Parts: sequence; C-alpha cells; structure tokens
Amino acid sequence: MLYRYFFILIAMASLLVGVQVPHYVDQYQQRIDAHLIEVGIHLKGFQAIADQFYDGDLDQLIAYHEQSQDDVFAAEAKPLRQMQQRFQYLQQQQQALQTHLAGQIQHIIGHPDRDILRETWRQYKAVVPLTGEAIGAGFIIAFLLLLIVECVCFVPRRRLRRNREKRLFQSDSKLL
Repeated sequence: MLYRYFFILIAMASLLVGVQVPHYVDQYQQRIDAHLIEVGIHLKGFQAIADQFYDGDLDQLIAYHEQSQDDVFAAEAKPLRQMQQRFQYLQQQQQALQTHLAGQIQHIIGHPDRDILRETWRQYKAVVPLTGEAIGAGFIIAFLLLLIVECVCFVPRRRLRRNREKRLFQSDSKLL
C-alpha cells in the first residue's frame, strides 16, 4: 500500500514539474528576444552610419574604428565589435529556438546562453498552465520519472524477493 502512495506522490510531483517545462522554455525564449532587441537598439545608430558610409557593412565601420589614429575612436572598436558579436549570437539563439518544444528543450539543455538561463531561473515563477503542450510535457516527464523509479527502486527488490523465494523453495525441497 505504501508503494502505491509513494508512486502516486512521485507521479503528481513529476507531473507538476513537467507542466513547468514549456513555460520555462517560453520564459527563456522571451529573455533571448528581449536581449536581442536591446542590443539591436544599441547597434541601430552604428548601423545607420555603416549604411550611410559603408553600404551597410558594420564590419567596415568597426575596421575603420580599429585603424583610427585617434585613441578614443580606436578604443570604441572593441566594445562595438563585442556588441555586434553579441547581436549575432543572440540571433543564432533565437533561430535555434524556432522549432518544436522537444527541439527547444534540447537546445536549452545542450547550448543555452548560461547567463540568460540563470536569469530566467532567478526570475521564474511557477504556474500551472493548462495548455496541451504543458499537459503533454507533464505526462511525458511523469511517465519517464516513474519508469526510472520503478527500474531503479522496485525491480531490484522484486528480483531479490524471487531469489530469496527460490532459495527457500530449494532448501525446503532438500528437507523433503
């Protein structure tokens, strides 16, 4: 009886955790989008200058800064290059998340932006969304966790019990 209650508790807890996954993925994706917009706003003025003087090539504008004899102007090249690289990186992150939920989860597990991942975790508020995606993810995670618990905790006990019963049966047979 305790086994069943334990199993039900694990199922309920894993279902509640599972329904959080799509919401967390959505929160992460929104943060990626927000950071991309912010970097884009900061690059906008430089892109306008590149459009005016270098046919839109921001790399040429940065190279001009790097080659400048003016130390202040040359020093601007490094943060400008970093801003451009951050913008491109966030675009790649955003594109990688333009897929189905399983692909998004795989990307977040395998190739997340660690800072944005931590930021999402710190700001995350658990909810119980009743979308089809959340319910599906909840059931899948609950099923997988229950399967793991069953295999790790209860299958070995059953084998031990069967082995013990076999030994008892064999010893009883020897007595007869």
